[in-house]
Amino acid sequence: MGPMDIEETARNIVTFKKPLTKDAEVLFEAGSGANSQNLSDATMVPYMPATGGATSVAAALDAIRLKQGEIVSALNYYVAGEPDQTNMIQRAIDAVFAKGGGSVMLPDGEYRVGVSPLNETYSNFGVPIPSTDCSIVLRKGVSLIGSGRGRCKISTTLTTQMIIAMVAPNGNIVSGIEIAGAYEMGLPGAGHGIFVLATAGDVDASCQNLLFRDLYIHNVASYGIGLQNGNPQSVRIDAVDVENTGADGLDLKARAGSTGEPSGNFVTNVRVRNHGLRTDGAAGVDMRGVWH
Repeated sequence: MGPMDIEETARNIVTFKKPLTKDAEVLFEAGSGANSQNLSDATMVPYMPATGGATSVAAALDAIRLKQGEIVSALNYYVAGEPDQTNMIQRAIDAVFAKGGGSVMLPDGEYRVGVSPLNETYSNFGVPIPSTDCSIVLRKGVSLIGSGRGRCKISTTLTTQMIIAMVAPNGNIVSGIEIAGAYEMGLPGAGHGIFVLATAGDVDASCQNLLFRDLYIHNVASYGIGLQNGNPQSVRIDAVDVENTGADGLDLKARAGSTGEPSGNFVTNVRVRNHGLRTDGAAGVDMRGVWH
């Protein structure tokens, strides 16, 4: 059971797409075969425990969360008076990362982001990249899951930023989000929609066990999605639309000299329109290495 098996259809309403089983330890049945229940008061939901399993819905959900890692809403980290939602989302990500990983959920709405508040340095294949070139920095093992493109939007008025920068990612999901830049042909800028970086000095260039799904990325000055650091392993890109990019729609590289052999990478159900608005020779999808 993972985040993609749970669908929040409304506030406090969760649809379970398959029985909540995990290593035969947790079984959930919601009253008389129904597939949805209001979980605002989990102790009141009809529940049939598995033999030796959890004894209440609340206990079952706690067991699932323990398997999945920390799950929080970004809205829990809201602070009044901030000019946009950059700090709020980053606080949520860093809190989940500090607890060993998990998921940050973005409910319906538009989240405006600017310059990252962090003071860190990363690497793009040996070139130092300051955190101020990024908007949101997604840590290893932390997923960012929106309520669905068309319902959840991250936007910026800047053309210079990596809207979501993933640093040495391993075990991350980015899904259910519209990522909207401000780039139009003729404007300056070199920002990306999603871009994978290594840690400073290329000490950790992981790019493993990633899922990008249900995304609409548009109006960014360079790549819609750029995987340029490390050799990708078990990366899946599915149901992604990219439009109006300054360079490649998707730029997917396996770098010589990186640790590990690229393997198990798939791209499916991807559409790219109107790429190469800023650079000559751009491709809709540029793949180098092992991709299917």
